[in-house]
Amino acid sequence: MEERKRREEEQRVREERARIREEKKLVRSSLGSAMDQQISTNEEAVSSSFVSDYESPEIAAKKAKEAQQQREQERRERERAERLKAERESFENKNINEIFKEYSKNPYYMAKRGITYVLAHAFGIIPVVTDNPDYIRMFKVKKEKELAEAERKRAEREIEIIYEKYAPYLKYDVKRRIKNRQFKKRKRLERKNRPPRPYIPPQRTAEEQKAIDTEMKRLYKEYHVSAFGRMARHLKEKYRKQ
Repeated sequence: MEERKRREEEQRVREERARIREEKKLVRSSLGSAMDQQISTNEEAVSSSFVSDYESPEIAAKKAKEAQQQREQERRERERAERLKAERESFENKNINEIFKEYSKNPYYMAKRGITYVLAHAFGIIPVVTDNPDYIRMFKVKKEKELAEAERKRAEREIEIIYEKYAPYLKYDVKRRIKNRQFKKRKRLERKNRPPRPYIPPQRTAEEQKAIDTEMKRLYKEYHVSAFGRMARHLKEKYRKQ
């Protein structure tokens, strides 16, 4: 399908070019050779427009891929240039003794660098004060992992607290019962060891006490039920149910 479409467009381009050549001959015969340059320019513009407008998807994809590869190459070169610049500035800021310690083949410095390398790559013990880009990168990655792990544990702890309070599972039911028993036991011990509060009788005048006694007698007469009355209520309720 694409091949047939491409052939049709190429045929259209050839027909258009032939038409332009015929028009050029007619114009040349009428106006002379003054318009040759303009007509040639028009012919090339029309041809290129037809080719670009009807470009096949394969060619467009290939061009897009090449452009993407070119951008990636430029990005890598730019990052490499920045890294080399940073390394150069680092070397320029160091004195000869520091450079000697880093690159010397002296057994002492070689053993020291080897121990640092093993500790960093095998056990994750990275020196904090260093200008080695590899160690700086490893230290940054380690810190990011530690922060992510701490955030994960914090989120898990929050969920665990909610589960301990409300989850309807046997594990959390047992935990809640144990905590409730411990809480009650602690409160009982606190109450046992706490001295009782002393009773302080209220301070009332004779008139206030007399008014309270009168009110209590009135309430007693209004709401007190004798033994005979309670028995009568019981029998009445019993026969009503039958």
